[in-house]
Amino acid sequence: GRGEWWIRDLADELQMSWPTLREWVSKGWVHGRQTKVQKLWILWADRQELLRLRKLRSARSRGLYSYPEELTTPKQRPAKA
Repeated sequence: GRGEWWIRDLADELQMSWPTLREWVSKGWVHGRQTKVQKLWILWADRQELLRLRKLRSARSRGLYSYPEELTTPKQRPAKA
């Protein structure tokens, strides 16, 4: 769907490792789901979310031990039309 990414593609776009991105999904920092058969991860990020995730990644690389809530809270995903 619109704004959906395979986890490795989003990791490449954000220039980060996919296991870290998967950890963020488990923490609720990124919207994600798995395919039914192969259990592949599909994540959702529009332009605004890409910006937030880049800021979150940058905060991580600075060695912060806690992250601002605005960086760890994903925006509401739009309803499917």
